[in-house]
Formats: sequence, C-alpha cells, structure tokens
Amino acid sequence: MGVRCLYSTVDRNYGQTLPTPGYDAFTDSTLGAGVAASTYTGTSFGPDSPFNSALTYDIRQIAGFGEASYQFTDKLKVTAGGRYYDFREERTITFAGLFADSVRDRLDTTKSSGFTPRFLVSYDLTDRVTVNAQAARGFRLGGVNDPLNVPLCTGSDLQTFGGFQTYRDEKQWNYEVGLKSSGHGFTFNTAAYYSDIRDLQVTVDAGTCSSRISFNVPRAHAVGVEFELTTSPLEGLDFSVSGNLQQAEFDSTIRGGLANDIIGGVANGNRLASVPKFQISASINYSFEVAPDTEAYVNASVQHVGTRFTQPGDQIDTPRTFVHNLPFGGRQPIRQPRSIWSWTAINWSI
Repeated sequence: MGVRCLYSTVDRNYGQTLPTPGYDAFTDSTLGAGVAASTYTGTSFGPDSPFNSALTYDIRQIAGFGEASYQFTDKLKVTAGGRYYDFREERTITFAGLFADSVRDRLDTTKSSGFTPRFLVSYDLTDRVTVNAQAARGFRLGGVNDPLNVPLCTGSDLQTFGGFQTYRDEKQWNYEVGLKSSGHGFTFNTAAYYSDIRDLQVTVDAGTCSSRISFNVPRAHAVGVEFELTTSPLEGLDFSVSGNLQQAEFDSTIRGGLANDIIGGVANGNRLASVPKFQISASINYSFEVAPDTEAYVNASVQHVGTRFTQPGDQIDTPRTFVHNLPFGGRQPIRQPRSIWSWTAINWSI
C-alpha cells in the first residue's frame, strides 16, 4: 500500500508582437490619422506592430495518489487505487493591434476536481505466464480559447468558430487485458485494449480568423492490440520486435456555421488525428569479445509508422490538389496521408 500527495504552482508568461517598421505611418495614411495608435492605446505595446498579445498564467494543482494490493492466493493478486485532483488555472490576456480583437486585461478561469480510479487483477497461469486485466479512468483539463482575430474573420467563419470560447475536461475509461510470458532466452508480452473517450479535446484551424481553437467532441474511441518480443537465440545476440494495430475514430459529428457544415473534419467514423493504424519496430544487437576485457557491439534497427493525418480535416476529399501558380505547368501538390519507414544503418563500436 502506498500514498503520495502533490502540490504545485506554475507561473507562465508569454506574448507575441510583429514589429513592422513604417506600419503606423502607412496605416494612418490609408485609414486616417490616429487609427494605428488607437489599436494599442492603453497598453504597454509600442508602435509599428499590427498584432500584439500578452498572456500570463497562474496554475495551481493539488493531488493525492493511493494504491493497495491484496494477494488472495499464491496466483491471484488484486490491486485498487485512485487519484484525487484539484486544478485551477487563471489566465490574464491582452490583445492589441489592427489585426487583433481588442482585449484588455481579461481574466479567464478554468478549474476542475475529481477522482480517477484504477483496478488491476493479475493471475499466474504458470511460473512463466501471467494474465492480467485492468480498468482505469483518466482525464485532461479543459480550458479557454484565445480570442479570435475578429478583424480578419469572414462572417461565415466568425459564425462557425465564434461559439467555442471554452472547452470541458476530457475523460476516458481505459480497459485492457494482457499476457506476459518468458521462457528460455525470450520474453513475450501482448495486450488488447479499448478506450471510451468522452468530450475529446480537438484543435482545428479557425479558417480566415488566423487562429486555432479547441472544442469538445462528445464521443470517440480507440481499440487495438500490441505486442513485444525479445529473444537471445545465441550468446551475445539479442533481437527485439514490437508492434501496434489500432483503430481510433470519432463517434460524434460536430456541425456549425451558417450552412451547418461539418467542422474541421470531425465526423462520425473519421479517424483521430496523429494516430497511425499500424506501427512496428525491430532491432538486433550482437556483442562479442575482441580482446581480454574488451567487447565490440554491432546493432541495427528499423521502424515503420503507418498512415496518419495531422488534423481531422486533412481526410476530407483526400487526396486533394492545390493550385501552386508555378510557371511551366508544374505538377500540382497532393495532400494525402503518408506512412514512414525509418532505419538505423549498422553501427559498431569497441
């Protein structure tokens, strides 16, 4: 049995300016005298910058962890635990400039508290084979989006993205069953898992508003299987391979805007961003003695990461082509999901 407590505070400050010499004079000559200065009057920002921001964060966290195990028999062990958390985040924001929405020292607060349990059961089938099952709940803190750059937004994009000011905590239940085994010169582990995700936090580009916003998707899931094998068939020779096969999709559709269109590719059945369907890696290492008390090592590795999308919207009308305006009829670029192979050439050292 074990119990731990945590208390932390974080102060974070960051900002952005776009120094553009001559900008104020050009703006005033185009839009009227004094227009440029009026966009940052009352702030500490200087002249000649069309966009300025200053954000300060005060983050506080209190948490407690506890876990206890009970050995029912020589083969059966049960573990139960949990985590209590209490988060509070305060953000003060100032935006100024012709290309920014005018915000002065606005205070936004995000807070959340709760309890996340974990249960684990393991059973020794033999001295070398153990099966286990576990269920655990996780969460990710919600927050507040930065203001949209309203002067840049079209009416349609302002209608679509203007309603996503805050986003809630993301919560999920994870379920897993697995097997761990070992034998003469090898170990093999495998597991199957399912994640039921509620209020998934998704980030998309806010169109012409030149912003990124986060919002909640009511339901999503991930299901898959993974394995890991290591073996030493000969003295000094080690080989390992691991892989994962996974399906991760939205189970809800988010619509908005004047035409009630699907927002950012978030539609029931579409894939979650940055999650490959398949990945595998392997490595081999051989060590041998070249002189008394001196060993040499030779190793190589290879890895494959399957297709994935950077953002949910990338899978709409894929593959897509884009007009490049290059001379001589150059080939149009195509956006589509890509897979990656990477490898390490054979290395050796003494």
